Amino acid sequence: KKDLPFDFSATMLPYWEGVTKEPTQTFIGGASLFAMAGHDEEENKATAAFFDFLTSAEVQYFWHKETGYVPITEAAYEMAKADGHYDRAPAAEVGIQQLSLPGGDNTKGY
Repeated sequence: KKDLPFDFSATMLPYWEGVTKEPTQTFIGGASLFAMAGHDEEENKATAAFFDFLTSAEVQYFWHKETGYVPITEAAYEMAKADGHYDRAPAAEVGIQQLSLPGGDNTKGY
């Protein structure tokens, strides 16, 4: 953003009043992590510990701040707000605001 010769930001996705009178959340996709069956107890505990680490508020806030990816926990979102992240980078909150809207017919999950 610092090197661009124009302003850059983010905004809510458009909607068409011929389809809906109010905007709705967007359909989200992205990376997923899976723990597969067939491992011993020690490996399962290590996997659970890794997932606990990844989903901690501190790690999620760091990941959100550094990559722009939506935080996966409300605790990380609250941490970002309390730290002033959205005051410094307002566009970073747009995806969260969009996902917080009511669901529509085509955004009710998988």
